[in-house]
Amino acid sequence: KNLKEKPKFVFMVDSTDVLMLSNPFTNMKPGIIYTGDEAKKTIHDKWMKEKLKKLPKAFQTEYWELMANLPKHNPQMNAGVFGADANIAIEFLERLCNYHKQYSRNEKTSFDMPVYNYTLVKHYRGRFQQGKPINTVFKGYEYDYSCWWKHK
Repeated sequence: KNLKEKPKFVFMVDSTDVLMLSNPFTNMKPGIIYTGDEAKKTIHDKWMKEKLKKLPKAFQTEYWELMANLPKHNPQMNAGVFGADANIAIEFLERLCNYHKQYSRNEKTSFDMPVYNYTLVKHYRGRFQQGKPINTVFKGYEYDYSCWWKHK
């Protein structure tokens, strides 16, 4: 199905390094975004700071203002695992695309992670879940079947 046909729930995952371990669809609730994360990287880590330096100052400023309200140790959300009900998924993707058009249109490198984290926190704070059971530890190469997805 495509999203315009409005399946009840959808998941979009990276095509080469994500493996479904258990069925997520029986546990999902409308109005919630289910996102992968990177337990070993925080939203304030060096990698994210370097990525952000290449985006417009206005984006950087607003990004850090939004993230200031999250715990400093909060894991970085990972765009490689994303699920929601179809209505929320369409809304989220439209916002994400608009931010990419606005802030990273002419860039030659990917800014998917900062823009993804920005969109989640700006519009869906309190309405997204991350970590187990959504995904195993990113790059943990583990097969924990209590989780829905293995991301590397």
